[in-house]
Amino acid sequence: MFSGFGFIDILVSEITMVIGALIFLLCGTLLIFKRKTLNSSQKALVVGGLVVTAIYLAFIIYLVVMWG
Repeated sequence: MFSGFGFIDILVSEITMVIGALIFLLCGTLLIFKRKTLNSSQKALVVGGLVVTAIYLAFIIYLVVMWG
């Protein structure tokens, strides 16, 4: 029987959720206020971070709604 610290424990920890929310807000703020000064590779990185953190936060919201 495995009883260690698993990947799902990392995904649902409070610290990971706070970091995900901060990265989401940072990426959103960069796209709103600095979109004209970012070059295309920086924009791609910021949009990628925004998409990944949005999927992560949607997953957390799904878990909260489905299993309280």
